Amino acid sequence: MLLLNAEEKNRYDQYLSPAKQREFLLGKLLTRHVLSQYTGDLPENIQVEYNSENKPVLPGNPFYFNLSHSGNALAVIVAGSQTGVDVEYMRRNILRDHYTHIFTTSEIAELKSREGDARVERFFQLWTLKEAFWKALDFSSHLPFNDFSFTFDPLAVHAGSVGLPDTKWNFSVEIWRENFMLATATEISGEEPFTMKYFEPEWITGLQ
Repeated sequence: MLLLNAEEKNRYDQYLSPAKQREFLLGKLLTRHVLSQYTGDLPENIQVEYNSENKPVLPGNPFYFNLSHSGNALAVIVAGSQTGVDVEYMRRNILRDHYTHIFTTSEIAELKSREGDARVERFFQLWTLKEAFWKALDFSSHLPFNDFSFTFDPLAVHAGSVGLPDTKWNFSVEIWRENFMLATATEISGEEPFTMKYFEPEWITGLQ
């Protein structure tokens, strides 16, 4: 655990499950591995910090990054503007009590209009998009999940009572390896964007 700083070590120790500790540690290792490709530094020299919104940052570098993990799947996104990523294992037993805490009235109505696998797929599309967008925002801690909504064709986000930043966003959502849903949200800036995504179950397996 030499790559963990004091704050990360404290967070690591708070996990009671060895599986959760391992998941947390692998996420940090993969993030440093990816960031080293942009900075030219060795992974052990990458020192990730956290801002006032508890978002990971790398001071002195002109890019943003974000991490998500679910089971043995890890995803890291790097971009030239604010960005977020979320990956979720698509279990079939959808928790209905998530509806009012996460989704708007219109999203709930759309989910209820679907059945079986179609409902499961839309559920995780919405969930991961909301999580990725929430993580990308500067003021994310002040924005309830059920105060903004997503529509498809075209894929877009819509403000609720709190409102959203006056910026444009690029969203993507896809099924990855049949069992996972992956979504990204990246702010569209005036500069040429650069984005890399890593999905590395083989890399994780090699460390088991």
